[in-house]
Amino acid sequence: MNADIVYRRLIDFERAIAGLYKHWAEVFSEDPEATFVWRKMSIEEVGHANLIAYQRRIMKIHPKLPRDSDVALEEVLMLMDIVQRALEGPPHRL
Repeated sequence: MNADIVYRRLIDFERAIAGLYKHWAEVFSEDPEATFVWRKMSIEEVGHANLIAYQRRIMKIHPKLPRDSDVALEEVLMLMDIVQRALEGPPHRL
């Protein structure tokens, strides 16, 4: 699999997870501790997305780095679908 495609999808996935955690922070807004935890986790996921984006940029400017990945893109896409469905439904559906 082309590594650039994998990186892009992983970035999308990390951002989607961040969005899900942000959503959960809002769902649990009555509980300050839970809200804090979900917001913190959301920020961490954004950090993961930024790290992957950095790795993607490094790969593009260093031609000797591998351009292929062993990551199963289908699994990433399946997880992304689960996250999207969780965002669309009530919290108990996770």
